[in-house]
Amino acid sequence: MNKNIASFMLAAVFSAVLFASPSPETDGQISMAYPKTISSIPFLELAERHPGDYEGRDFTDHPQALGQLLNGEIDLLASGFTVGYTRYQAAGDIRYLFGHVWGISSIMTSSEISGLEELSGGSIYVPFEGSPIEVQISALLEELGLADEIELSYAPFPQAAGLLVQGKADAAVLVEPIASKLEASGNAFRFQTIQDSYALLSGGEMRSPQVSVFALEATAARVSDELEQLQDRLSRITAEIVEDPAYYGNKYAEYFELPAPVIQRGLQQALFDFPGEEEEVELIQLYSRIMNIEDPGAEFHTY
Repeated sequence: MNKNIASFMLAAVFSAVLFASPSPETDGQISMAYPKTISSIPFLELAERHPGDYEGRDFTDHPQALGQLLNGEIDLLASGFTVGYTRYQAAGDIRYLFGHVWGISSIMTSSEISGLEELSGGSIYVPFEGSPIEVQISALLEELGLADEIELSYAPFPQAAGLLVQGKADAAVLVEPIASKLEASGNAFRFQTIQDSYALLSGGEMRSPQVSVFALEATAARVSDELEQLQDRLSRITAEIVEDPAYYGNKYAEYFELPAPVIQRGLQQALFDFPGEEEEVELIQLYSRIMNIEDPGAEFHTY
C-alpha cells in the first residue's frame, strides 16, 4: 500500500473510534456538504433549483466534514477521493456513490519553469498527508526520478498560496479558484494542471478521482432511489457550467469574494465528468494501480 495512504489511514481509524455512525434522518431533503472550491458550484445550483429536495453547506476542513458524515449530521459528503477511501479501508462503513470532479488543481510555482527538475533541492506544498493531491504528486515525482530531489511539505491551500506570494515556497499544488487568483495577480505561475500530470502517469487518461461523493452504507441504501435523479440533475447542471463559465463566474463571484474572470478561469481549468458506474469502476481500478494502493473492490460501490 502507498505509504502516504497508510499513514492517513491512522486518522481514519481514529475517526472510527471518535464518531458514532447512526443513519441520518432528514425531513424529505438530502443534506449535503461540499468543499468551498469550484467543485461546489454544481451543488450550489442543485440546492437553489431544487430547495425542497436538497439542503447544502460548504466547508473548508475535510476531516471535520467527514466527522459530520459519520456523526449523522449530513447525508452526503463531497470530499477528496482518498478521504473516503481511507475511511472505507479502516472501518468499511462508507460507500462511494460517484465522482464529478477529476481535476481541480494545478502545480503553481513562484517563478516560471519548464520542468519539475528545476525544483530539485526545493519543495512542493500539498494540502495534507494522504490527500489525493499528495498521493498523485508523490507518484509523479517517483515516475520522474525526483522523489529524492524534491520534498513534499504540508499546508492548507490558503497558507500555501500565501507562502508562494511571499516567496517562501518554491511550488504548491493549489485548488481552484485559488490557483487562478494567483495566476491573475502575477504572484504565481501555472506549471501544470493535476489532470495533465495524471495523464503522464496513466498513458493519456486525464481523469483521476479528485472530488467524490460518499455516504454511510445505511444512508446510501436509504437514498438509493434518489441517486439516479441526483446524478442526472448534477450532470445537466455541470454541462451548463462547462458550456457557459462566464455566466457562472459572474454569478458566483460574490460567493467566492473574487472577480468574475478569476472564477471563470477556474471553471475552465477544472475537469468535470459523470462517466457512469461501469467506467467509473475502471477509472478507480486504474488509479489504484498507478498510485500503488489497494483496489477497494466492488463493495466500495455497493449499497
